[in-house]
Amino acid sequence: MISVVICTYNRAQALKLCLESFTRIEFAHDWELVLVDNNSSDHTQQVVQEVKQATGLPIKLVTEKRQGLGYARNCGLAATQYPIVAYTDDDCYPQADYLTQIVNNFELHDIGFVGGRVLLHDPTDLELTVQFSTTTEFFTPTSYMRAGVIHGANFAFKRELLIRADGFDPNLGAGSPFKAAEDTDLLTECQRLGATGKYAPEIVVSHHHGRKTQAEYHSLMHSYDIGRGAFYAKRVFFSPGRRLRTAKYWFYCMRHQRWAMTKTELKTAWTYICRRLTNKLDYAPKHLS
Repeated sequence: MISVVICTYNRAQALKLCLESFTRIEFAHDWELVLVDNNSSDHTQQVVQEVKQATGLPIKLVTEKRQGLGYARNCGLAATQYPIVAYTDDDCYPQADYLTQIVNNFELHDIGFVGGRVLLHDPTDLELTVQFSTTTEFFTPTSYMRAGVIHGANFAFKRELLIRADGFDPNLGAGSPFKAAEDTDLLTECQRLGATGKYAPEIVVSHHHGRKTQAEYHSLMHSYDIGRGAFYAKRVFFSPGRRLRTAKYWFYCMRHQRWAMTKTELKTAWTYICRRLTNKLDYAPKHLS
């Protein structure tokens, strides 16, 4: 009924805690946990096998040699077998009804994707990469969903929609040249294809990200600025549909944000455009189905 994809790279200990948290899942239907090892050099594979043997979790381990979250998430998608595909991170812990709530939302509403709450697991961590809102929202194909409403640490899709959207852009996201925004880009593409989405606060994971210093905060924010710049360049200059709306929103943001953020976005956008025009980005056909 549902596949959960988790991608990991050299985070064996964090992954162990994440996988163990799935033993508390309460779900009465078939499901699988597709674990994508993004070419780790630590003892990730040993941890996965040990947890699988100890818990009996329905883990399917696959390896993606090409570095980057986009590649890894697409590899996981290709390995899934169920019509709903959920993504979470290797430092997240789902609530017991996580799978039930995802499936319920797809059964109750005509939606193509759904995202949920991301809570802070460790109160001593910085309040980053979280989504606390308890207000339900729907996103029509014609609406503009701002970045950060639905997080890549807690979202799910109809598998057929992911295939139509051609999966994640491997040029965006952690481990790629442009560091972030692969989740925002995919959600935008799903809307462009006519899908309605939902933010459902009853779908909950806790994020144990471990960032505690201002240096870590500024590094993460800078990576987001880079990702947004590439995302805006792609959507305004190279993607069909919604170009004017994206450009207007970007201009609005530039008028209301710090100059340092705008400068990074513009610099990155120019870099993306130059690399795209000189065929230095990977837009080779994917094999996802």
